[in-house]
Amino acid sequence: MAVYLLLVLVAMELTGLYLWASLRSYYLNSIRLSLTAHAQLLGGMVAGYLARPEGPDREAVANLASGWPAETGFAVAILDAGGVVLGASRSQADLVGKRLQTDEVSNALGGSRGSSVGTDPRSGEPVYVVAEPVMDSGRVVGVVYLQGSLAPAYEVLRNIRRILLWATGAALVLTVVLGSGLARTITRPIEEVTRKAALMARGDFDQAIPVRSGDEIGQLAEMFNYLAGRLKETLAAISDERNKLETIMAFMADGIVAVDRGGRVIRVNQAACRMLGVTPESSLGREHHELWPNTGLALAVQAVLDQGQTASLQVHLPGQDRVLQAHITPLRERGSLGGAVVVLHDITELQRVEAMRREFVANVSHELKTPLTTVKSYVETLLDGAAEDPDLRQRFLRVVESETDRMVRLVRDLLHLSQLDQGTVRWDIQPYDLPSLVEEALAKLEVTAQRKRLQIHREWPRDLPPVLVDRDKLLQVLLNILANAIEFTPEGGAITVRVGAAEALFPAAVPAGAAGPAAAQGPAGVATAGGARAEAPEPAQEAGRYLAVQVQDTGIGIPKDDLPRIFERFYRVDKARSRTLGGTGLGMAIAKQIVEALGGRIGIDSELGKGTVVTFTVPVALAGDGSGWDGDEAALPEGVGP
Repeated sequence: MAVYLLLVLVAMELTGLYLWASLRSYYLNSIRLSLTAHAQLLGGMVAGYLARPEGPDREAVANLASGWPAETGFAVAILDAGGVVLGASRSQADLVGKRLQTDEVSNALGGSRGSSVGTDPRSGEPVYVVAEPVMDSGRVVGVVYLQGSLAPAYEVLRNIRRILLWATGAALVLTVVLGSGLARTITRPIEEVTRKAALMARGDFDQAIPVRSGDEIGQLAEMFNYLAGRLKETLAAISDERNKLETIMAFMADGIVAVDRGGRVIRVNQAACRMLGVTPESSLGREHHELWPNTGLALAVQAVLDQGQTASLQVHLPGQDRVLQAHITPLRERGSLGGAVVVLHDITELQRVEAMRREFVANVSHELKTPLTTVKSYVETLLDGAAEDPDLRQRFLRVVESETDRMVRLVRDLLHLSQLDQGTVRWDIQPYDLPSLVEEALAKLEVTAQRKRLQIHREWPRDLPPVLVDRDKLLQVLLNILANAIEFTPEGGAITVRVGAAEALFPAAVPAGAAGPAAAQGPAGVATAGGARAEAPEPAQEAGRYLAVQVQDTGIGIPKDDLPRIFERFYRVDKARSRTLGGTGLGMAIAKQIVEALGGRIGIDSELGKGTVVTFTVPVALAGDGSGWDGDEAALPEGVGP
């Protein structure tokens, strides 16, 4: 009973302390984040008033501070670069015109954010204080000082502590009541089990222990009764276990090869035969080195047979594009070395994924290194005296801005891809008119197309049904594809945008025979009209339930060897030209992720020097499919419908 009480007390106290500390940290972190966000927002609003050459606009600062929303519950004070309060909320109005000297303000005037937990000298309440520096052109022009009360949070923590104390007391009382009954329940059956076990230990297996319950004590009694019968079945059980082991070896994914002390194969499963390209009949009885000739595995197996030590190594099978991870363990029989067991694990796909990961990291590093190097060199030139020349300074700063925008686009695209991979993107799926979305995307790129004197052709019927998509995400796909077509089409070229049934524009996405002759034109990946096709490997889609968008240009085209990798991240056909145009190499990867998330497919046909065709499908919004549309056109959003 004492142990039970001590365990309950320790568990409740540790849980209470952890919960209280976690909640306190949570509340403090929440108010810190809120205060920091408000301080940064207010700092951005007041920076222009504080950084004026003729001095801070005191009236504007005071109006902004006093008019800050009282609903936030935060006390606000705005200081100039000398620490003098220029404006404050009503609760801090007496500070206006005074110099505020605190550690947080000193840190903020030094260029770093200051924050702490303290006590309000006016009310005596615990408060959280944040002082955020207001920066302009790399210098501190002022400080935003925010103070939030911690009294509500501390009151909640006190209530939680009282609840935990009451819960601990109740748990101790309940433990006393239940523990007393449990102790009596356990001791009597254990005495009887001990007496019968002593008789069985002397060889009297006719003793039976009465089973009075189904708990652990009852299970123990059943096991003792079962022991005598199991002794007679031991040999049969060993045979059954051997059969199970054979079945596991036959169907396990890893390959297993067992050799005897002399190095001859005595056991091989189907997985190992597939990996090594042999059959069980031809393998048994052979020397082990005949299964993996000209590899280091033969020497490793022999070393294990000679030394009895475990070994592990990677094996590249000659003549096969396959990599195996081999683990070799000595096989012991009655205390002596009787052979070895080789476990083969196919890591070819893991190696490929690892290579892709390394390539991805290298690409990200390279993409960031180039603009960072450019920015650093231009900034160093400005610091070395070029800033004195207004024209040169302006030109250098524009280069720095361009490279910074490039890095921002890269990071934004990477974050978008990460959200798509993790499934954290929020979708707003609604029925929309697909041609209207295409027109909207074309309108956004109209100026760029006109600058290159490109002809834009539109081909779609008037009676297309609405599609079930996320409007913003689909616009992003259209903009990525159309922007590529415009960028890589020479001046005076043409771009054709088609919208229609998927079985007509994208037959590879529809099962053969589902949409008539058009659907049977050939599978994806087959060269078409002298070009080639690359597309996402998704299941075929039912005819009539998908619309397709096709963008065809008369641009420079894509080499056939590059098409299978066109949807990889950071993959560029012409890397120098793509960087000059400002691309990140992520547009097609993002488009593929979005289209597949919407339930569609995407593919690309191209012929070098003649142009490229990108096609993707999206699902049709059918009445009663769960989209919220019942077939009534009047209920659709504005601009949706035939």
